[in-house]
Amino acid sequence: MVSEPGRKNKSNPHHSYSRAKSLEMQHKVLQLRLAGLSYRKIARELGISLTSVARYMDKALEGLKEQIQHERERYVYMQLERLDTILSRLWPKIHDGHLGAIDRALRVLDQQARLLGLYEAPAVQVHGPIQLLWPEEEVLEE
Repeated sequence: MVSEPGRKNKSNPHHSYSRAKSLEMQHKVLQLRLAGLSYRKIARELGISLTSVARYMDKALEGLKEQIQHERERYVYMQLERLDTILSRLWPKIHDGHLGAIDRALRVLDQQARLLGLYEAPAVQVHGPIQLLWPEEEVLEE
């Protein structure tokens, strides 16, 4: 089997072994850092360079960040499903004009909007220099 140029052959046993070793080192570096060791002490303890410690730490943190993001997405999806179920059960009463059900539905919709980030202000990017202009102070006459 020939792999495409520029792509790693994931079925290569050497690649799998080196990936496993890298993950093991990431775990060790992260555990030692969590235990309070400096990068320099971790390098000495594991017999690797300071640069390798930083690289393994970066990869470990990147992996944790991805894992947290994935869990967050799962949580949001699960909560949205629950809120949809609540709305579907409220709907007949809403349709009949029950004010309490309408009020609860508005709260559910508000919670959905918050979970989806619909209330967050969009990010603003500023290009070029910024100039702050202050209004002239009025002199108060006595």
